[in-house]
Amino acid sequence: MNIHHVVSFLSCINCLYVGYGYVYTGLMTTLLEFSTLPLNYRSMMTLTEINSPVGNANSYLFFVLYTIFRVILLPFIAWKHWKTVVSVWPYLNDTRKFSGTIGIIQLAALTIMSYYWYYGLLKVLGKMLGLIDKKSKEEDLMPWRKIGE
Repeated sequence: MNIHHVVSFLSCINCLYVGYGYVYTGLMTTLLEFSTLPLNYRSMMTLTEINSPVGNANSYLFFVLYTIFRVILLPFIAWKHWKTVVSVWPYLNDTRKFSGTIGIIQLAALTIMSYYWYYGLLKVLGKMLGLIDKKSKEEDLMPWRKIGE
């Protein structure tokens, strides 16, 4: 978790240094953190609370917010970022181009990770709804549940 905060802080500094539309896309990516609010609340719950109606509502809220802010918003951010790169690249000096390249790599990595985790969330949701067969009864559908226990 600490590495996440360091990388996020450095990417903010990176976007500010490059300037132009990088600042806009950097600020837009902070909206992705809205999806972590229910996840952080879940980590404070006991196992009994997780299985309660409030815990289920929290899980559904997490799924909805993740879908809105990470799955739907990320392609828009990538598109705006690409428009920025195409329009300002010739005007950047070498150090800003280097920082801009790092920003592109960070956004690509963020997108790949977000869609990978969304795929996992869809599998868990499918198993919970009975759309996907469970391989065994001992299979833990939510491995992050151990956090905070």
